[in-house]
Amino acid sequence: MLESAILHPHENLNGSVGNSKYSVEVVDTEIGFLKLKEQWQWLLETCECATIFLSYEWIYSWWKIFGNKKRLYILVVRGQDDLIRGIAPFYFVQERMGFMTYTALKFLGNEHVGSDYLDIIVPEKERTAVLNVLLHHLLFVEKSWDVALLTDMDGSSTTLGWFKHCAPQSGLRVLIVDGQTCPFLRLPMSDSDLARMRKKTKDFSKRVKIRFHRCHDPSELEGAIECLFMLHQKRSMAIGRNSSLMNESVRAFHRKVMTVLLKSGWLRLFTLSVNGRLLAMLYGFQYNNKFYYYQSGFDPDPTWKAFSPGRIIVNLTIESAMEEGLQEYDFLRGDEPYKFHWAKMSRSTHTVVLTNRSFHGMYYYIIRHIILTLKKLSQVWFLRFKQGLKFSPTRQ
Repeated sequence: MLESAILHPHENLNGSVGNSKYSVEVVDTEIGFLKLKEQWQWLLETCECATIFLSYEWIYSWWKIFGNKKRLYILVVRGQDDLIRGIAPFYFVQERMGFMTYTALKFLGNEHVGSDYLDIIVPEKERTAVLNVLLHHLLFVEKSWDVALLTDMDGSSTTLGWFKHCAPQSGLRVLIVDGQTCPFLRLPMSDSDLARMRKKTKDFSKRVKIRFHRCHDPSELEGAIECLFMLHQKRSMAIGRNSSLMNESVRAFHRKVMTVLLKSGWLRLFTLSVNGRLLAMLYGFQYNNKFYYYQSGFDPDPTWKAFSPGRIIVNLTIESAMEEGLQEYDFLRGDEPYKFHWAKMSRSTHTVVLTNRSFHGMYYYIIRHIILTLKKLSQVWFLRFKQGLKFSPTRQ
């Protein structure tokens, strides 16, 4: 059982798999981070949790842009053979809740750029032993943190389940907070669904001359990125919605990470032009046999509304993903209705909140628990109000 795997204070700091001992290395410098690149990617490729958002390229690019006023704190678990068995990509930051300042431990990549499926990078067969070692380190070696906010973890992550069941036995308080809904489509599509999708595209191409293009050449990337920003901003303004892509730091991140991911072969940046006019773009990734739909933009000109250029470019990228032999098209966070025009399934993300035995940790836990309880009660009251029922706190 998971519960039996937890380390207690009297146990040795080193975990074990068979007779192999583990050690924990703290990487808290830029030079140390750079040295991890090759082993990071090698380890990630052995893990079930492997996604583009845990790639070294994504995480390092995020740190370079958003690392100001944060303290790098990557925990690397090594075996006696000096091979890396686990990486916990963390950082420390000072935050406030009311009158109190507390130290938070968070995942790298967690803010500003919508990174889904964050996790601790560790192969499944060694997960329990490595997580034991990491938790022991955080409890008895590095005691400066008050709260760990491990956001955007896949609901099916075994790391999330391990923390939920095992962390309380070490004296930590644990909250699991619901996050985002992530719709997705299994590939290949059925013949009937594919035929219906192709008909829409074919009908469109009969009326106008369309050009669907994937950006391969580094020389065209800079211009393509700026066009994506422009189209996305025009669309957001047309519907009165704010977009993170309007933020200059976020734009700097995407300029940097797209350049790196193009070299790695993981970037998928598509354009859709009609009669020589750029109408839509879609920004995504191909990684680990999946396509990730990250962002898009299209011209909101009413002239083209009937043709649904946003839908057409998704159709074409789904076909492209199938041609590459990919197994899934992931629309990532957000349960917007348009995604379910294609998506048949969805998964959820969650945040693991761990608070330690410090006063600040206890204060944070109490306040966060009260907020979550009130939120759930308000949802119940609202549903009962809609149903015309009078809420009663007593059990019937």
